[in-house]
Amino acid sequence: GDFKSTKLKVAWVPDVPDAVPVEVQEFDVLITKSKLEKEDKFEDFVNKKIVYSSMYLGSPTLRTAPKGETLQLQRRGYFKVDSALQEGKDSKAAVLIHVPDGHGKYVLSTAFSRAKGL
Repeated sequence: GDFKSTKLKVAWVPDVPDAVPVEVQEFDVLITKSKLEKEDKFEDFVNKKIVYSSMYLGSPTLRTAPKGETLQLQRRGYFKVDSALQEGKDSKAAVLIHVPDGHGKYVLSTAFSRAKGL
């Protein structure tokens, strides 16, 4: 098949014991209409769901990524580390926030959720 016309793609990563749990957050538009008219009620056009979170396992190199670091995830885009990995008794996944590049109309998770009717 043609890679560009394939709707969903899977990337394989090695199953290693030191893989890092990562929460990826992507944000949709806040206002659903491109231009509000004077007679429009603002509240009618506020997007009900703007945050889409997905859990992933990342490369062990993410273990040392500090808060504020900008990373590129292959074939996903650029992300900012919002909170670094917290290991130990109260461990928490690293949180990465998608940095929009202005080229895509929707974030990947948003488009997938809309296609599934979520």
